[in-house]
Amino acid sequence: MPQPQRSTRWLLAVTCCYVLFSSVKGHEEENACIELGFDQPDCADCGRLRDYIKDEDLVAECHGCCTQAKNESGDKFRSATLEVCSHRLREFPHVETFLKERISSYPNMQVKYYFGAPPRLKLKAGAKSETIRIDHWKTEHIEEYLKDKLLASQSS
Repeated sequence: MPQPQRSTRWLLAVTCCYVLFSSVKGHEEENACIELGFDQPDCADCGRLRDYIKDEDLVAECHGCCTQAKNESGDKFRSATLEVCSHRLREFPHVETFLKERISSYPNMQVKYYFGAPPRLKLKAGAKSETIRIDHWKTEHIEEYLKDKLLASQSS
């Protein structure tokens, strides 16, 4: 079997390094997005975020982390979980107000307490899920977001 030429081996090595670097870089970007509170949001949601939160930097970060909508039908999520640390709740008075006064309006929503966790909403509909941090959201913004994204619970 003939030996590959030096330029072919060099090209193969460069290609392998490029693929490896691209993979690592993509993983780092994904981790950075998760630390910002974005777990692959749909790009359409970033535009809606602008309506709820008047923070252009946050909207720009959302656009940097978003993916194109996987669910073009506009289906809403069936359930939601609010994750928060009970010890840090005083740091987020609007989230605390939502928990004390308004969460009862959302029967398809549960609360999970995790030590040290920043407040975040996890929305689910089958295999589809979305997570977004709500650290600095006002109570009314949380409610507007849930009304837009969460199915109304059916009373029996």
